[in-house]
Amino acid sequence: MMLKRKWYDMREFLEFLATKDDIEHIKEEVDPDWEVNGITRLGLQEHAPAIVFDKVRGADYPLVTNLLGTDRRFLWALGIDKWSDFNDEWCRRTEKHIPWREVKNAPCQEVVVSGSDIDLNKICNITWHQYDGGPFPGTLSISVTKDPETGVLNAGIYRMMTLGPNLLGWGAPEYTHGRQHYIRYERRGEIMPMAVITGYDPTVFISASTRTPPNIDEFQMAGALRGEALEMVKCQTNDIHVPATCEFVFEGIVRPHERKIEGGFGEYTGYYGEARPNPVFEVQRVTMRKKPMYLGAREQWYPSESALVVGKSSQAVAFDTVRKLVPGVLDM
Repeated sequence: MMLKRKWYDMREFLEFLATKDDIEHIKEEVDPDWEVNGITRLGLQEHAPAIVFDKVRGADYPLVTNLLGTDRRFLWALGIDKWSDFNDEWCRRTEKHIPWREVKNAPCQEVVVSGSDIDLNKICNITWHQYDGGPFPGTLSISVTKDPETGVLNAGIYRMMTLGPNLLGWGAPEYTHGRQHYIRYERRGEIMPMAVITGYDPTVFISASTRTPPNIDEFQMAGALRGEALEMVKCQTNDIHVPATCEFVFEGIVRPHERKIEGGFGEYTGYYGEARPNPVFEVQRVTMRKKPMYLGAREQWYPSESALVVGKSSQAVAFDTVRKLVPGVLDM
């Protein structure tokens, strides 16, 4: 049985979870240093509902965690009924990617904050693990970059730690496509434009987490997974396009040859990644929806969102590759 897979936005998916009694609102004020990560961890370990923290001390917006942290929600996001259908369905859908469609007016640009009014700590101020170097708003934030040579967009999820009211350390490792774009800009001595987005429809989340070959536009893959072109809007300060219905868009730049120490951070492997000098994302403008919600994640070993959205989607891509080489393979 195929279920719904065209989500207008994250809110529609949350409404769907409410019909399944699979979302929990925590109305009491919570502490950003201990309670958010502790409650989220318990939720992951127990395969519990998605969580909305309505009031995080010191932040102005609600926070969503554990969005796709269980098998059932991951499959619901794709409109798939059971794991035995997953690999075949993924291969069938992604055989042909669907180009995104540009729109001029977008919900993600309803509210604009710029200049000295930007304070990242008021948006997401969570310390996700005991020994993290500080707050990490970038646990599920997607970095959107453009290859300076081909113009192809890349969407990748990389850790980002708050270094100042409008500064984030950008932890994209050298082997990632986003960092390779930056290396190309840096070799030219040029500033790289970038957008960082959060609170997007779940097919965007899954596509951005997938290990893909170079020169794949993950937003076209999201279109293929949902069976309909994704609506995208051009940023206000650069020519990068982002999904029109995401909750927050951070527009900014990454300067060449500039590094600041960022981390450590509790990684999806269940071990801490070290503090290291990383490029710096300078936020020049924040656009958002009215009454937006921030999307975050506690990284850890399985069960976790990384284990599902990175692990399972990469499994499907690997299965597709193996099956083309060895036609007799039935499943993986």
